[in-house]
Amino acid sequence: RLNSAIIYDRDFSYNYFGFKTLERSYLLKINSKVAERPQHMLMRVSVGIHKQDIDAAIETYNLLSERWFTHASPTLFNAGTNRPQLSSCFLLCMKDDSIEGIYDTLKQCALISKSAGGIGLAVSCIRATGSYIAGTNGNSNGLVPMLRVYNNTARYVDQGGNKRPGAFAIYLEPWHLDIFEFLDLKKNTGKEEQRARDLFFALWIPDLFMKRVETNQDWSLMCPNECPGLDEVWGEEFEKLYE
Repeated sequence: RLNSAIIYDRDFSYNYFGFKTLERSYLLKINSKVAERPQHMLMRVSVGIHKQDIDAAIETYNLLSERWFTHASPTLFNAGTNRPQLSSCFLLCMKDDSIEGIYDTLKQCALISKSAGGIGLAVSCIRATGSYIAGTNGNSNGLVPMLRVYNNTARYVDQGGNKRPGAFAIYLEPWHLDIFEFLDLKKNTGKEEQRARDLFFALWIPDLFMKRVETNQDWSLMCPNECPGLDEVWGEEFEKLYE
């Protein structure tokens, strides 16, 4: 039934650019050679989603092949394979502010990227530059060197095995003491060891910050190691703790 439901003429509805995109990134390959046609891919995805429900699989196949809708790239990459990871995005917080926490989280990010997932990571719990480290009786190097490690991991562990670049978005709250160095990480100028240009960066801004902007008040920067708890609360509880 599945074979007879495939309408191969629909392959010709793709223009050259569309077909080459499928060939480069979406169609399954064996020994670097394309092993499926676009219609095979769409049927594979449909069966991967609906499993034993053949009628639903054929219905979904027809909707996909007639372009009524499409699925996210990881679904097209992975549905119907032995690693059926279908989600586009994963949101994580740093496990904790320690070597173990940083590298356990890095491993999670690498495994997600391996299966074609994009990552949003909150790093506000990581201690700032110069903060005391009791375990070594030394001082922290701060966010920048750590994020360069994440940057290189995003470059190395691309999504789905060379199908598209790894995508890590890093979120920081604006009370963090390393905020200015964080904002410079994408710049094209400056010292290379202070840059991480392959990551994406965003500020996770609390309402209190905007209230201070409106009233032209000061804004204080803090280290999460010396002022703990700010990264764990929000709303009125955050405002009470911050102030």
